Amino acid sequence: MHRKLFFIAVLVCAALFQAGAADTYEEREGSGLEIMSEPSNAKVYINGIERGYTPLSLPNLMPGSYVVWLVKETYADRQVMVTVPQKGRVVISLDMERATGMVMIHPQKAPGVPSSVPFEPEIYVDGEYQQGGALALHVGFRNIRVRAFGFDDVSKTIAVQQGTSEVIELEMKPALYSLGNAGIRRSRFNPANSGSLGTTECTFEVSAPGKGVLRIMNSQGAEVYSMELGPFTTWSQNVIWNGRTRDGTIVPDGTYTINIDTESIPWDDRPLVKQSAALSVVVDSSISIFPETMASAKSGLLFAAGTDILPRGSFQLDALMLFGKPPATEDAWSNLPMAFAFRVSPVSFLEAAVSLNITPEFGSSSVIGVGGSVKWQIMKARELPLGLAAVLSYGWAQEGPMTPFAMGTGPEISIPVSWSFGNSFMAFLTPGLLWSGPDGYPDSGVPGGILSAGFSYRHAIFNTGLSLRTEYLFENRVSLGPVLIGGEIKFFPGPSVFVFSAMAGVSYEDSTWGGFGGIGIGFIQ
Repeated sequence: MHRKLFFIAVLVCAALFQAGAADTYEEREGSGLEIMSEPSNAKVYINGIERGYTPLSLPNLMPGSYVVWLVKETYADRQVMVTVPQKGRVVISLDMERATGMVMIHPQKAPGVPSSVPFEPEIYVDGEYQQGGALALHVGFRNIRVRAFGFDDVSKTIAVQQGTSEVIELEMKPALYSLGNAGIRRSRFNPANSGSLGTTECTFEVSAPGKGVLRIMNSQGAEVYSMELGPFTTWSQNVIWNGRTRDGTIVPDGTYTINIDTESIPWDDRPLVKQSAALSVVVDSSISIFPETMASAKSGLLFAAGTDILPRGSFQLDALMLFGKPPATEDAWSNLPMAFAFRVSPVSFLEAAVSLNITPEFGSSSVIGVGGSVKWQIMKARELPLGLAAVLSYGWAQEGPMTPFAMGTGPEISIPVSWSFGNSFMAFLTPGLLWSGPDGYPDSGVPGGILSAGFSYRHAIFNTGLSLRTEYLFENRVSLGPVLIGGEIKFFPGPSVFVFSAMAGVSYEDSTWGGFGGIGIGFIQ
């Protein structure tokens, strides 16, 4: 009884505290009274007489003092005193607050549950988590749901009335132990990849305290890894396996079964409940997840598209910024070109990429370029060190035939070819055709020739490479277009999924040279 009286006192104090409304009062030329409200369509009473709905203009209202009363369903009434002067028009705007009632949610254990059993209830109102149990809720029907690990959920629908205070006591009974919603985040992975890219994560849920063991078996039924699980103190559980045995040796390629065997930890004399789940995962050493540069809307090196694609379901986000001096100018750039790019592999042989290039012109409007590409991996280097792909891309920019990130404007077709030297070194050659124009779209049926080349070195936690892009124009005679040379390094230390980039290079156009540098940050999963 004393506890309930305390709760009621808390509710009454909370109901008496209300923040002031952000109202406005203004005198203008004219006559009468103008009334507005937020939200609008509130019923207006002047000295107790209904006069209409907001926004409401009463230009013929005589000078004097009036009581203005606003009424709107599910909102608290507003009442103010307004004086209309002899000369002038009064304009008022009143903020209306949602009508609320105070509710104290008081969850408690069912009789017979000892105090030693942990009890940490979580309260949700209409699906939204609430901090604390004393709540000011909007009037109307509200669904109350309370969760506590180890107990059955309790739900109740209540009718909240304006200006009332109510105490809701909810009794929670212990839950039966169960295991469910078992799944795996990466069903195929390569343990040689860096950090979390070389792991898989098992997830499952339990309803009450328990413990267990995870065992990983190969296709012959032999155990290659095991670990103890628990004790469980919350619903969601996750276990990470890095594709290695207990001594750190990478397991051979193949399909592995993940067995999750659990049992309850009862707080009384109830019998043990045992439940299990089985998952399947594939270890594949041919899956290499490496971050690539894709500011030009084609993934690979900075100036040369590559043949590799991400494994199915993986994606990469990247943000880059350049600084330096372009060709044909005397001064360094008066802007900092930026690129935001994304690539994803929806199926095992196809990758899509998009990029947004922004060149903010200080003192004037920014120049924007957008592009996208689809890469089809025709041949992946396995026994033979040869890779082959086909890339179809399209770019558009507000100014010029090419953005600072070498995104050509117009449609482009390229055929990347790669040669692998061992597991770390790779060379690229990428010929292509680009239909471009100075206004961001093709101005001729004659394409320009693009020839890109590059060389890269791949390590477990970083990539580095050097790439070259040349363009040949065939409109009237064969002439050399812009030439770009750039070096880059991408650093992606485990166990994080962040990628840090740095780059530098030179450019040549119209018999002049320029130089640039750049930095970037990204995310790969």
